[in-house]
Amino acid sequence: MKIALIILIFTVCNFSGATSLYEVEVAVESQNSVDRERGVEEALRLLLVRVTGLKSVPQNELVAQAYLDPGNWQTSYGYIIREELDPKGMVYSQTYLVVNFERELILRLVREAGLPVWLSDRPRLLAWIVNAEHDGERTILSDASDIALTQFIQKRSRVRGITIELPLFDLEERNQLSPSMITGGFDELIVQLSKRYSPDHVILGYVFESPEGNLKVLWRSPAKDDTQLYGVEAKTLDLAATKLVDHMADETMQRSVLFHREFHTISISVTGIKGVESYMRVLSYLESMEFVDEVLITRVASNQIDFRVKSPYSKERFNSLTGREGQLVLKKPSVNVSDKQVFVWRGKH
Repeated sequence: MKIALIILIFTVCNFSGATSLYEVEVAVESQNSVDRERGVEEALRLLLVRVTGLKSVPQNELVAQAYLDPGNWQTSYGYIIREELDPKGMVYSQTYLVVNFERELILRLVREAGLPVWLSDRPRLLAWIVNAEHDGERTILSDASDIALTQFIQKRSRVRGITIELPLFDLEERNQLSPSMITGGFDELIVQLSKRYSPDHVILGYVFESPEGNLKVLWRSPAKDDTQLYGVEAKTLDLAATKLVDHMADETMQRSVLFHREFHTISISVTGIKGVESYMRVLSYLESMEFVDEVLITRVASNQIDFRVKSPYSKERFNSLTGREGQLVLKKPSVNVSDKQVFVWRGKH
């Protein structure tokens, strides 16, 4: 059943990649059927960018067919209306179509099309960004900043499916850190202040206007083993934000994307099966995993099923990823025989 919802919200600047990786927002002019059909197709295009990690998804026959009837891949849709800021800081209302897609179907499409898969368990980035205003004043962007720059970064982050957090920059941080310290190389202090957020990576950025009137964004990592300075220049704020986020997403994607070139065959047993429904749930759960390419049943017993799965990951990494959601729990190594991993099903029966 496809469900439609309408929600009114006010957006500030949480740079979350998405509430769900398979939930996509697309700006639309109205809520009529024509705009909805166009929006669903655009949502599918954006989702494939998000799932593969590619800025532009290559066209092939399978992908082209999916675009012809994108509604087949969705589970529900709804609408939200956001109060947003234009580049001049003026508030306006924007309607978004929110489309939820079926993860298992999308992953199957991506794999059959020979595209990479970027796992949804993605690193969190913390960005300390100094913004230079026209009057020369420099400010540090925080999660409470209500300016167009944060909105544009947020939009692009949702498209690419990454999470870019801003610091609280509360009184404690204000007493220790100034804009000149971010641009001036006080890296050890910034790394120390960043620990309260437990990020996977920290980015230091500086946004300012060039003498030619263009916007420039410079950024780097405070890590001692990464001294490279990156930069982009654009005529508009939204384009500058897009280039910034795209670079961060590309760098992050290269560390975790799965190109299906080499596979490991892993034998597992799942216990705790209570009937046919449990069996179907376990099979469906394994097939829906982003890091599982193929599932074969090798043995069925009264309360146990043996599987042989194909994964780009090693047995150790597979075990770690499988246990994240708590539905399959790995038994202690002492009860595992030979190379077979024994899991207990904790999901629904």
